[in-house]
Amino acid sequence: MNTKIEPRTFIIDGEVCNEARAYDIFRKGVYRLADLPLRQKVAAKLLDKSGAVGKLLDIGCYAGLFLNALREVYPDLDLMGVDSYEDNIDIAHLLYPHLIHNFRHESVYALSFPDETFDFITNLEVIEHIDRPVDAIREMNRVLKVGGHLILSTPNGCSWTNIRSSLSIGYQSLFKRHPTKMHVRVFFDNVEWNRHLIEFLPASLHTLLSINGFELIEHRFVSAGQKQRVRDLFVPGLAEEQILLVRKIRNADARIV
Repeated sequence: MNTKIEPRTFIIDGEVCNEARAYDIFRKGVYRLADLPLRQKVAAKLLDKSGAVGKLLDIGCYAGLFLNALREVYPDLDLMGVDSYEDNIDIAHLLYPHLIHNFRHESVYALSFPDETFDFITNLEVIEHIDRPVDAIREMNRVLKVGGHLILSTPNGCSWTNIRSSLSIGYQSLFKRHPTKMHVRVFFDNVEWNRHLIEFLPASLHTLLSINGFELIEHRFVSAGQKQRVRDLFVPGLAEEQILLVRKIRNADARIV
């Protein structure tokens, strides 16, 4: 009896896609660093500034495009990518079959790696999606070597967009008798992780990292997309995204609530 093998499907940005469509969306996985968003290019520069030699873990690696670009630029890095969404890892395996062992399905709350395994961790546009950011930061601290570097990017809680939205809500509340309706940042109902739960103010994010064993080396504001917007050159603190380079100076204290 012939057993019919069902074609694989993936959910990408809310769309159910077959393998051919997945290849098309990600341009068959062929990305140079220059093709990626500005935050990833800045992250690569911060890696270079920190040495870019040793073991790197990309947490929230999505389909593996950033990790593949790093492999071309920094051949001395031993790269591993993890993601909590199994479809993302399956797509990475599809795009990069020669790197199948470099991508794993794992939770940021319970990584399978021993203590102090990695010299670098990248966590780009992830922390705003998760419901336990403190636990995630502590787990990153655990698997990072003392003296190792974490590069983290996330939306800027005091961006132009957020301030404009807050002002609008405030005036609506002032002049309306009924409760103001606010936008819910769930981007795709059928993709569990694709929502923004927390967008951090720079000081709040620095505090979170500081009390969990990291010291700040550099903080930058960057525009969303591939290039820095002119307005963000003149008023950088209101840019849409922020990226930090921090160094682990001690283990996180789990007693801090």
